[in-house]
Amino acid sequence: IFLMAHTLVPWAQTEPIPLQAGAPFETSEPAAYFSPYSPVLKKPVVGVFAPVTNSDPPRYNVGVSFELSVIQEIVNLQKFPSDSVAAVIDQDHRVIARSRKPEEWVGKSATGDLKRRAQAGDVGFAESTTLDGVRSLTYLTRGNRYGWSVVFALPMAALNQAAWRITIQAVAASATL
Repeated sequence: IFLMAHTLVPWAQTEPIPLQAGAPFETSEPAAYFSPYSPVLKKPVVGVFAPVTNSDPPRYNVGVSFELSVIQEIVNLQKFPSDSVAAVIDQDHRVIARSRKPEEWVGKSATGDLKRRAQAGDVGFAESTTLDGVRSLTYLTRGNRYGWSVVFALPMAALNQAAWRITIQAVAASATL
């Protein structure tokens, strides 16, 4: 079983690469995987693998690899509130990109309530604790076709401040009336 081509290696140097033990190999549908260590690039990558279907069962996959910076750049372009955190997690609930301190958290697994929710397919809002220990109201999206989700967390402290500010404004308006 071989990987037929590697997109991050110049074509002239590409020969079929023997499949590493534990590496993904697809036989039906394309799939995306995070790898904390690429044996070719020597750093984390994302690979999309699709079977070559000219034999049954397939003997080859075509892999398209790209660096995590591609996904991180998409996250970086978003305008999130400064005290919030957004992250992309893969089908194994590992952080692929993060709006705050990605270098510290990429490759780490979601924990606690968020991981249980992701495993159960529970989407929407719930209270949880971020990887860096902040109690937050967290929104978890439904996984895409590859099982990847987006997580957005706003600290409970920020929500409480906003609630107090609105309450004070309501009391002041009421007193004025």
